[in-house]
Amino acid sequence: MALLAQGCYATPLGVDTLTVRRVTHHRVLAGKPPATTATAPDPTGRPAPPIVGGEAAMDGGTVAASPPTTTKAPFREEIETWRPYVAVHFRGVDVDRVLALIDCESDGRSYAANPNPARNGMFAKGLLQHLDGYWPDRADQANRAGYWNTGDIWNPIDQLAVSAWLAYHTPQGFDHWSCTP
Repeated sequence: MALLAQGCYATPLGVDTLTVRRVTHHRVLAGKPPATTATAPDPTGRPAPPIVGGEAAMDGGTVAASPPTTTKAPFREEIETWRPYVAVHFRGVDVDRVLALIDCESDGRSYAANPNPARNGMFAKGLLQHLDGYWPDRADQANRAGYWNTGDIWNPIDQLAVSAWLAYHTPQGFDHWSCTP
């Protein structure tokens, strides 16, 4: 039998602040991979964003440690309130970027409405200030792509789902928002 690492710590070099995750393995026969178990499907039905550089990844029982995106809350409480919801819909490396957009677009208010129409006559509404004329079609397309939403422009969770679809699956990406952090 081969004994794999028991209680080792992964530490990336050159990082001042660091999150360390404990890696624990059990005894396995040499040359035989450990049994894997299937993970439960996402109850929201949304596809998980792919793992990108700097994020934690699980592979064959090992965990790659990565530095946290922030060491303390860089935003006001009204904005930080949205962090767990943003993290559900966006890749970890984009969470702070989206929080900055929320801060800039709506000041963290899910009921924010711009009283002035855009050049095309539409009005920006909600947490991420979606234009009301584009919203029904975009909400529908996001739903079909697996970013479940109820189609309610005033629902902040719907705004986040549709925004994630726009950011990751349209040519404009994050350029949909004029308020760039």
